[in-house]
Amino acid sequence: MDIDKVIIDALPYIDKEYDDPEMKKYVDNLIEEELKVTVKKDTSELPETIELFENDEILKNEMERIKNGEPFPLLDTIRYRLSDPQDHSNVDEWVNAVENSEAQLEHQYNRLINLELLNKFGANAWRYNNFQLEQILNEIKQKVDDKKNKIVDINKERKYLQTKSEAKLQQLEQQWNENVSKVLEIEAACHNLEMEIKQKKEAKQ
Repeated sequence: MDIDKVIIDALPYIDKEYDDPEMKKYVDNLIEEELKVTVKKDTSELPETIELFENDEILKNEMERIKNGEPFPLLDTIRYRLSDPQDHSNVDEWVNAVENSEAQLEHQYNRLINLELLNKFGANAWRYNNFQLEQILNEIKQKVDDKKNKIVDINKERKYLQTKSEAKLQQLEQQWNENVSKVLEIEAACHNLEMEIKQKKEAKQ
């Protein structure tokens, strides 16, 4: 018999002794002690470790920052300033200032385009996203309901099998008690016979 295929189960549907509080406490202590030395096999299909954002260095670093409790870095606002050159006679500084202003202008233009796109398509995109989230939620709820129904079916099957075997178990228990009684009777008879033999030997002496 393959020990890995043996399913260990209790008999809660026919063992009425468990209803006694003292017996329940005793059994719970036994189970707790057994669990301490029992190697539990992980039957979960989930991976042991989950690595988030493996292919995105920025998000990966951000997760590390949050995990370490580090504060969010302040935004660099220097690049958004339109400062004139410190040295007005330096042509290179004027070129850099003009390029920076052009970059800021392009940035503002892109923001306007994004706002127009959001105004035109944002509402529908939001509704579609909500629809997708509702679909995901319904799928998860369905899976949860399936698991619950499966648990109910398993418990029904356990109850059926246990109640079906109750008469046989009671018969075997009664037979075991009778055999134990016979063994005790035989041991008592053997003990009496040994004492009788010992007494007779002592009488002959």
